[in-house]
Amino acid sequence: MERWQKIALWSGAALLGYVWGVPAVIDFVGRGRRLTETELDDNLSIPESPEELAERASAVVGRYVDPVAYGLARMVRSEEPNANDTTKTYLVHVARNDASRSFGGDILRALTFSSVASRNGLFGKQTSRRYSTRSDPYERDLVIAEAALEMSDTTNGARKFYHKQLTEIAGVRSFDEIVERWGREGLEPFDLPGTPIGLVFFA
Repeated sequence: MERWQKIALWSGAALLGYVWGVPAVIDFVGRGRRLTETELDDNLSIPESPEELAERASAVVGRYVDPVAYGLARMVRSEEPNANDTTKTYLVHVARNDASRSFGGDILRALTFSSVASRNGLFGKQTSRRYSTRSDPYERDLVIAEAALEMSDTTNGARKFYHKQLTEIAGVRSFDEIVERWGREGLEPFDLPGTPIGLVFFA
């Protein structure tokens, strides 16, 4: 295929993404290099430590990568991989607010906390964890996470988020159950602008 044909193909794909609302196309073009290569083990965890993975990411980008920023990049890639930058920024701020409230400000602890002792301190599937961190992040995820950490909160104090589409999965609590459960903690649901349909925040 000639170079001009490749350019036309990519341009057309990007245009379709905007016209039909398919962010995955845009994400594929602009996400940058993959920072790490990992796999879940039988314990539903990523066996490498957050610090080791951040070192690997540092080698990819050619500069120091903080484990907290890496962990947040991994979280946004896992939770909302095709969301826009604004939404991913919201998720970073939710995790920071959550950590401030429940973990003394330790964001990495919030991201790797598990009710199963053998999973504590490790990234992995959301089962028994507060957040999913199962997927490897890309450069753009890292840049978003780093920038969000330097910003003031954009979520009006949100401490949790939930995607209504999850209720379609067997064994997952319904949205009404989530509202009732988190309501007992004094949290109420609300929407934030620019987010995917069905993504709800709680503050």
